[in-house]
Amino acid sequence: PLQRLLVEQPPELLVGYGDYPDWNTLIAAILEQSIRELEKRQDSDSVASLEWGRENRVAIGHPFADAIPWLAGWLNMPAEPLSGCSHCVRVAAPGFGASARMVVSPGREDRAILHMPAGQSGHPFSSHYRDQQDAWLKGTATALTAGKGLHRLQLNPAMTTP
Repeated sequence: PLQRLLVEQPPELLVGYGDYPDWNTLIAAILEQSIRELEKRQDSDSVASLEWGRENRVAIGHPFADAIPWLAGWLNMPAEPLSGCSHCVRVAAPGFGASARMVVSPGREDRAILHMPAGQSGHPFSSHYRDQQDAWLKGTATALTAGKGLHRLQLNPAMTTP
């Protein structure tokens, strides 16, 4: 609807938005107002110094951090600037975002990619606790298919006596 509105620019909808003779004047005024608000919020004196990452930051918290607040600095991922918005493919906004991103093309599974915040392990002592965070923040593609095995976990059932 917004794109259609901006393309068609029906003059009757300018009524009620003040003294704007046309859509271009209205849009320019709204952009200027938005810039002033952002400059004030970011304590900036020019549009060139505005940063999207100061508006859109990700802060991923471990569930235990709420229960044991003194561990939060150690358990949580650091708050970082993040590209994207709530209307982008790379959906991200403070308190909201994709928990993973995956791209797979049928027949080309060997070229599939995965982006995952934090890491594969939820255990803070694991080397995989936050090993994916940097690639996720930067949008760097990570291969979905497994590479060479680095670790082996073997589960042996407990022997029970009758």
